[in-house]
Amino acid sequence: MNIGDLKLETHDYNNIYKNPSLMCRLRDLTLHTDSGMNYELNSLSRMASLRQVDCRVLTASHVSEVLGWALLSRERSNFCFPRQFGYDPEDGVLFEVFVDPRHRRKGVGSELLRLGAKKASPHPLCIVPHDVCSQAFYENFEHYYHKKI
Repeated sequence: MNIGDLKLETHDYNNIYKNPSLMCRLRDLTLHTDSGMNYELNSLSRMASLRQVDCRVLTASHVSEVLGWALLSRERSNFCFPRQFGYDPEDGVLFEVFVDPRHRRKGVGSELLRLGAKKASPHPLCIVPHDVCSQAFYENFEHYYHKKI
């Protein structure tokens, strides 16, 4: 796969949560059923069933297979992030990214991060490193965000 063959799309979460096949694929790409990404999907789906949510899902696909995705949210989160409890949308846009392990180190995450920064503008990104590997990834892009959560 060449990075030029990657299809990047932006989806309104209010439509995503009504699409069972795409929602299932996003969940399949996360680390495990109790991951922070799945926690956020559950929380956002509950909110979206009651009202419009301010959230976008970015996907990176190749030949109709979703290889990675990112969440851009301006909704409050009660998830216990590593350094602070919760997330406040006044800080910027919450950004979380996940790439299928088979497609890491191929530029997929980098493209999603660049698109996320563009879509979040004029608000800064707030990023959530999940582990040492993701922290090392985000450190390559510190100029795109203003706060680690």
